[in-house]
Amino acid sequence: KLDSNFNSFYNYMGMIGPLKYICTSGEYTALSTAENKREAVERFWLRVGGSKERARVVIEEYYRRVELANKFFTSYKEGWKTDRGMLSIVMGLPKTIYKTNNGETWIYGTPNNMMMSLTFNFNKENTDKNNNDYQLVRYRTYRDYWYRACESWRQGRIYNYN
Repeated sequence: KLDSNFNSFYNYMGMIGPLKYICTSGEYTALSTAENKREAVERFWLRVGGSKERARVVIEEYYRRVELANKFFTSYKEGWKTDRGMLSIVMGLPKTIYKTNNGETWIYGTPNNMMMSLTFNFNKENTDKNNNDYQLVRYRTYRDYWYRACESWRQGRIYNYN
């Protein structure tokens, strides 16, 4: 069992949702349908971390990112469920963010150096509901970076592109 600090981030039901970014679909289904959600979430993180100590470190960072996503990217849905939230949780926050009236550009790594940076563009969705809704412009080239980041988390290593 993990110590009580694990419980301070969210209840166990709330901890499962954001895991969809780094779980396989089978793992996510098992977590979501587990009779004892607390035990299922703890088993997942202990397996990922390899030890209680490592699991605690990884959990703290992962859910810190979830909290930041909720703080900064909440629109008509929780921040972790948005494209910017998803990216900030798994990849970390970028070094550089450019904002315009129509969107945002996130640059990981070294700006103005195509070989040493990774750029994500978000288009602002103009709705009456909310002023904080941005959609990621998805490209096939992102796939390898995404899988690398997820695999890092799944191996108990905190991922940061920068």
